[in-house]
Amino acid sequence: MLALLPRPEHEALAAARAREGTVDGKRLYVQRNGVEGTFSQAVRGFGLRRVCYRGLSKTGLQHVAAAAAPNLDRRHEPLRYSATPSRFKVCVA
Repeated sequence: MLALLPRPEHEALAAARAREGTVDGKRLYVQRNGVEGTFSQAVRGFGLRRVCYRGLSKTGLQHVAAAAAPNLDRRHEPLRYSATPSRFKVCVA
């Protein structure tokens, strides 16, 4: 299926693609890439898009906890893998 965009949308898309090719655009994309990965981890791993509670205060608390969860997970990741030696270390020893 071929979809043709109206002229203003096409021009905006062409301008955005041209911006991505510049040095500033690449630097911005690197920043965005890190944020997108963190947000994806929060959504997929910790249920950021689903709310289990009713009420604004409980919902806000759940969002704060879900936003902090990826940071805590990354903070404790070395502890999770430090107790078990890698297969490579076992083979070499």
